[in-house]
Amino acid sequence: MEALYPVALALSALIGAGLSLLLLLQRAKEAAVLRVLGAERTRVAGALCLEQGFVSLMDTALGLAALFVLFGGAPLPASALLCAGLYLGGAALGSLLAAVLILSKMPLEMLQVKE
Repeated sequence: MEALYPVALALSALIGAGLSLLLLLQRAKEAAVLRVLGAERTRVAGALCLEQGFVSLMDTALGLAALFVLFGGAPLPASALLCAGLYLGGAALGSLLAAVLILSKMPLEMLQVKE
């Protein structure tokens, strides 16, 4: 079981990064509309990352609360808290990467319908 512990830690970070990246890439058109309407790149990136950070934080809090209930109110193991922290770190990294990818493209290019 101890051999799987590093794998679980790596997976929690990768899942957090992947989910954040995919969720923000789906919102590329919203970011493009904001840019066309005159919003600065830094404000758009900040808004995207802040929203995704809040969602990730709420997901983690709900997951830890469910785990607390499953453990019958006993204190959570340190490994669960470490996995939650790595998930949040991966989510932050994925959010930043997605914001950079979204804002590196021209806004009108992202709004065009491609056939």
